[in-house]
Amino acid sequence: MTAMGLTKFFSAFRIAHRLPGRIRIHIPVLEKLPEDWREFVKPLTEIITIRNGIKTVDIQPITGSLLIDYDPRQLDESGILKWLETLVTGFLEIQTPSDRLSRANISFRFALLRNRLTRNGTFKDND
Repeated sequence: MTAMGLTKFFSAFRIAHRLPGRIRIHIPVLEKLPEDWREFVKPLTEIITIRNGIKTVDIQPITGSLLIDYDPRQLDESGILKWLETLVTGFLEIQTPSDRLSRANISFRFALLRNRLTRNGTFKDND
């Protein structure tokens, strides 16, 4: 699958529910996540919460649900969606020498993406 195909695949979502400071997004690709790839839920959660204003993230692969609690004084719904798009794009742009979708490659990509995001100083430090 090409990077463009992956971007389209990952970007298919719908907002299932919203309240001030809370948004639930249904992402069908999460439901298709193979059982042995669910180890990536934790690093994905950590990367999403790097953004200032995001308090907590809960990812449920079985239901394809992404629940984000955020501070509406720091971030709005469009900012969250833009952040998620930034993460998908950044993840897919990382060049690696081996199979783009191997488990080792995905772990490596998450580490590189986290380093890039925290290095620029505009996001909170979760360490």
